[in-house]
Amino acid sequence: MHIRQLFSGFPLWAALLLASGPAFATPAVRLTFVGNNTFVLSGANFERVGRVELSFAYDTALLTNPRATPKATFPGASLTQGDDAGGNVGLTVVSDQPMTGSGPLGTIAFDAAGDSSGAITALNGKVFSANGERLPVFFSVTNPTPQLDPNDPDDEPMIRERERKGETARGGGVSYVPPEAAAAPQGSGPDGASAATETAAAGGASLDPAPSPGQAAARDGGQPGDGHPVSVLERLHRFAGERTVQSLIALFQPESSARFTQNPAVAIADGSTPVRVTVTGVSPGLAPRFTFNSARYRSHRKLADDAWLVEAVPDKGALRAEITVFEGERQRQVPLVAAPAVRVDLITPGKVTEADFELFLSERGTAEHPAHDLNGDGRRDYLDDYIFTANYLAQRAAGTGTVDPGKEAAISSPEDGTGKALAGGSR
Repeated sequence: MHIRQLFSGFPLWAALLLASGPAFATPAVRLTFVGNNTFVLSGANFERVGRVELSFAYDTALLTNPRATPKATFPGASLTQGDDAGGNVGLTVVSDQPMTGSGPLGTIAFDAAGDSSGAITALNGKVFSANGERLPVFFSVTNPTPQLDPNDPDDEPMIRERERKGETARGGGVSYVPPEAAAAPQGSGPDGASAATETAAAGGASLDPAPSPGQAAARDGGQPGDGHPVSVLERLHRFAGERTVQSLIALFQPESSARFTQNPAVAIADGSTPVRVTVTGVSPGLAPRFTFNSARYRSHRKLADDAWLVEAVPDKGALRAEITVFEGERQRQVPLVAAPAVRVDLITPGKVTEADFELFLSERGTAEHPAHDLNGDGRRDYLDDYIFTANYLAQRAAGTGTVDPGKEAAISSPEDGTGKALAGGSR
């Protein structure tokens, strides 16, 4: 692949800095729409980062000719852009000095190919430390807001809300972070969310931003409820009862207080299979914003005044995929039920029965040699129980295994209400 080196000085418009999180936060790489078919590429919460390898895709029907220009926030850093392969472009940031802190890495400018603003459709990659160690990372994209029709009565409440915020009905509105806000990493929004997150244009789609302290608390054990529902993974982590086929399956049943459904109710995180989440109870007249942790944004659309449909693809191997819904000053988490694919046909290849599940539970091994260590962390714990149960239920739903439904907890699908399809369910 032909690579061209790009270098540049740092301009005066540093007000576009995305506010960083606390020093212990997970590194984040973000693409943020700033108007005129241009996106800012930024890094946040970097701690001795040596290399960033990225790949992004864009809407070729509305955008063309991507051009990367570096911004010298980090001394010694350079940005390289690969060739455009049908709407997919590679980027690499390398520094001869460890990168620490937050700031712009560059801009990506496009030529317009249509009458409306185009979007980044995917952002993926890897981040490595100065020592070559791969680091955990969140990726996020803030795209132009959808255009609204002033002549459409259904769009009128959202148009009024955008006008109140100084945005436009045609979409693409961006709220800039003033320098004093960019200098304050915490406390600018609910639960200490960053100013950049709180002032992004309504209706934008973001992928995998670093969670605020409130989000992390909800993910790691927040109280059940509409705003911070406890994920299935966390329920299993807390479970102190006897681990049986029935008790583990029961933990996958939906919370009655949650106002969202996932279809399929259990997703295999293969990096390509999407899930569709219906979010209800949205305040009428507000266009919510969605952010994604360990999942890639695909689409979202309004179903009714208080309901939106969001489609996302859990990252390959994801265990803690999550969508956060922002409605004005309110936010709530939507933990997805997703797990990496594993074999659960332990007895007869190609056939999954309850006997496979019972064998999995009975064979635990020892601390030195754990049995069925499905995530390869050297331990047999609740993560392995979650992965196996998720795959067991997914294969049951797909009709690839046979089970005795009389011995299993009923999990009802909102599509058919039969309690056996597992094609969707509230979470």
